[in-house]
Amino acid sequence: MSEVTKMRISDILEEAKSIEPKLIAEEILSWLVNNVESYVDNQTKLYKIDLVIDSDEMPMTKKLQDLYMAIPDDDLEGTPLSFGCKDFEKDAYNEKVMKESSDCRRELDKVVEKAYEEIKSNPNSTEGLFKRLIFFYEKIIMNPDNKKRALQIDADLKRLFEGKEEASEEEKKKIQEQVVKLIQEGEELVKWEEFEGAVSITKFDYEAFSVGVKLSSKPTNEERMAGEESEVMKEYIIPEGFVVWMEMNYRLKARPTSMF
Repeated sequence: MSEVTKMRISDILEEAKSIEPKLIAEEILSWLVNNVESYVDNQTKLYKIDLVIDSDEMPMTKKLQDLYMAIPDDDLEGTPLSFGCKDFEKDAYNEKVMKESSDCRRELDKVVEKAYEEIKSNPNSTEGLFKRLIFFYEKIIMNPDNKKRALQIDADLKRLFEGKEEASEEEKKKIQEQVVKLIQEGEELVKWEEFEGAVSITKFDYEAFSVGVKLSSKPTNEERMAGEESEVMKEYIIPEGFVVWMEMNYRLKARPTSMF
């Protein structure tokens, strides 16, 4: 990720006035819809998505992220960025920068809160996101007996189609009737789980700190009994950035109930 230059607190607060929370909400929702394949997991209903922006795909959100990253560090050495006095002792200077930085983050946090309110204000805003996500939860179910019969139907259909080429008009009509019956039987063998529900954005926040992550291999029972511990396979750092929490709620789609 490209390095962001530190700014004066007063300049950050001035720039923050041009941030439009509604546009941030639109960019976040658009990204979630367009990038479902990169984070979907049909084994869970709860999501925590770390979103660090390093392109101009989401200009308003990136601007807010850059302002967060431009806040002076709590312990800076050198020329003060937020005030011009040269005679401050280092401790007094750091204390003032720390307070100003904290106050500045709180002001930017208010922008994030407003963006989250924009996301929640439109109850239909996540309908498209749910449709994209639920596709990966729905699945085809077929038991072994049905699968065996389905393969037989495929073979029968192939035979009928081959025989149809040289058949008479009357024979073609009868063959077509058989084809329709076999296709209908095949459709009944396959059950498609269709769900209804909604996805909700339960939290939208900015984490102003980096997080270290370790992925470890799981030892076998034999290795565990031998006292061997899990081996770290991969380590990486999730840099500071936005975090989106989502929850999927769904159930089997209700089917019409016959009155007779």
